[in-house]
Amino acid sequence: GYAVSIVKAGARIAGIDCGPVRSPLLDLTADEERQLVALMQVCKMPVAEMA
Repeated sequence: GYAVSIVKAGARIAGIDCGPVRSPLLDLTADEERQLVALMQVCKMPVAEMA
């Protein structure tokens, strides 16, 4: 179930908004999302400009 949160956050970071996960799942925390951005950058995956 947690993989859904990671995939949706990754899509959002790449510029594709898939909306939040459904209950009982939780979206990633801000810290987890920062870690995912760092991982995506290391892997040279697209990271959208986030305001």
